[in-house]
Amino acid sequence: MKFCSQKVLEYLKNPRDNLVATMRNWHYKINQRILLKDCNGNLIGYGIIADVAPTNSEILKEWLKYSGFNSINEWVAEARKLSGRTPRFVYLIYIVKR
Repeated sequence: MKFCSQKVLEYLKNPRDNLVATMRNWHYKINQRILLKDCNGNLIGYGIIADVAPTNSEILKEWLKYSGFNSINEWVAEARKLSGRTPRFVYLIYIVKR
């Protein structure tokens, strides 16, 4: 899974509770192991999908603290910029190793 947002890449240096929340358009399964990479494909670490939910204001509010963003609006704007639309899913990823 690639992370191209500078704000998120900075957050990943010291993630809260070893968790990161991210919006994506494709589906991952809970407990699926993933590689965390920067936009250039360089390995950042390893993670496990801890939870998944459809994108909605309640889940964005709940997981904002794990996103690296200061507000829901900022998070959604960055997701739209990177994917062209608001992604369908929000994932909570447990970072196993950095």
